[in-house]
Amino acid sequence: MEKENISLTERFIMLSRLLMQKHHQMGASHLHDPYRGQGRILSLLKMQPEMSQKKLAYLLGIRPQSMGELLTKLEQNGYITRTPSVEDKRAMDIKLTDEGAKVAAENEQRHAQKLAADEMFQCLNKEEQENLAGYLDRIIATLKETLGGEQPGFHGHGPHSHCFAGRHMGFGRRGREDF
Repeated sequence: MEKENISLTERFIMLSRLLMQKHHQMGASHLHDPYRGQGRILSLLKMQPEMSQKKLAYLLGIRPQSMGELLTKLEQNGYITRTPSVEDKRAMDIKLTDEGAKVAAENEQRHAQKLAADEMFQCLNKEEQENLAGYLDRIIATLKETLGGEQPGFHGHGPHSHCFAGRHMGFGRRGREDF
């Protein structure tokens, strides 16, 4: 029985690592989310590559000051350009750069991947998926009970030190100290 538990634990660790890898591969920032922050601006500009800052703020429901901050970041990254409007010198026209269009297209692709994330479970039939969900719910509930609930501020690793050029101190994957 103990060997089976170790095997299950090792499988869970492997699955956890693969899920984290997939999560990072899909991009986990507001720049890469077409429904948040800079990603929303890039998505809208991809549909209409040039528009006024005022219109952009109106369409996205963002305060002008917040819009200015987001546009500054996008401009610094080379994703947009801001130029005074020909019609109204007080207004700014925002234009998507080639690099910005490339990032916007990548964002759409990442978003499609996120929507398809549940496809990994397609290898299981409906009943197997329901069983797996039930098993995972029980394991999660047991772990939460054992730990006393979810730990606030826990980001996937316990207390540790980042010394020696950013390497972790402590025991590594091979069960020895990482020095």
